Amino acid sequence: MKSIVKIPQGELPDSRSHNITVSSGHVLRQPEESDVGRNDIKQIPGNLYGINLKKIKSYNLIRRNKKIHIQSLVFIQDLEAILKQFPIDEHDLNDELLVEVLSIAEAFFIYGSKEDRDKAKSTAILTLMKPYFRDDEKLLLRTVGFVWKNVTKTNCLRRSWSKVKFFF
Repeated sequence: MKSIVKIPQGELPDSRSHNITVSSGHVLRQPEESDVGRNDIKQIPGNLYGINLKKIKSYNLIRRNKKIHIQSLVFIQDLEAILKQFPIDEHDLNDELLVEVLSIAEAFFIYGSKEDRDKAKSTAILTLMKPYFRDDEKLLLRTVGFVWKNVTKTNCLRRSWSKVKFFF
């Protein structure tokens, strides 16, 4: 069981306050932003005290944006774990790797409007593939433009079929 312990000021050598993750009495390390896991991803409820909140238009918009954001976080976490197997120095400027990641992104992002999906895909691709393209965003975007014809694209029917598969 993890808990956050707040150490008061003056007890540390640099007299700042720190949050330290403690598990079963052992100090592990300070939590970082990259430590955000799937356990931290929480769904927004549709019903609250017997009232259907989905009927409120603005609440539906908030739920949809949260779902797209969660989908993006899950995609980035999963692909970061996979891309750790591909050393950056060996796969520098690798077009084949980029095409595969783009194809996976096309198949993964099925929720939201076209603009929302494109925005989530571009953010995820920039986050994941920038180190493989010398941290140069212009170079990455130009390469995406060149290899885009090789990417397996989705259509409405394929996205609908994926939604049905995930539902059951």
